[in-house]
Amino acid sequence: MPTKSPSTKTKKAKQPTHQEIEQRAYELSQSTGNGDAVANWFEAERQLVEAAAPKPRRRKTAATA
Repeated sequence: MPTKSPSTKTKKAKQPTHQEIEQRAYELSQSTGNGDAVANWFEAERQLVEAAAPKPRRRKTAATA
């Protein structure tokens, strides 16, 4: 059975590198005083993925065109 290829219109978010997550987790620990390294890591990763996600395009309407 052939596999379906991903749509060419779908844009994937850039995945943050280990180093980017590590840096952001450190910044979070310094700014919040939270010493929970695992929680900081997951929060940093979430923030970076969210920031890199493609933003939905707004459709023009007759009122804005």
